[in-house]
Amino acid sequence: MADSDLLLWPAIDEAFGVTFLEAQACGVPVVGAATPGVAAVVAAGRTGLLAPVGDIEAFASATRELIVDDARRLRMGEAAQAYVRTHHDLPLAAAHLDQILHRVVARRAVVTP
Repeated sequence: MADSDLLLWPAIDEAFGVTFLEAQACGVPVVGAATPGVAAVVAAGRTGLLAPVGDIEAFASATRELIVDDARRLRMGEAAQAYVRTHHDLPLAAAHLDQILHRVVARRAVVTP
């Protein structure tokens, strides 16, 4: 994926955009559908472009934009890599999960007689 210039994936009914995270981690900007799972991992307009679900013309237009605008595509790729490092890396996810589990355990201790 790191050798790619752009990831195109319509991602209809995508629960969580793992493929989008992988591409962005490699510095590859993305074009996808604006589904909740994708929007949760793509900073629309900054790390990629999201088209309305099922809007083929908007998807094609977004793709065209990034194919013809090398500078924008490169900026988005750099921003994508930084975004994943800042918001979706493994140590960050582990720390977030740890916080959630501590809150759950603390609530159970209060509720349990």
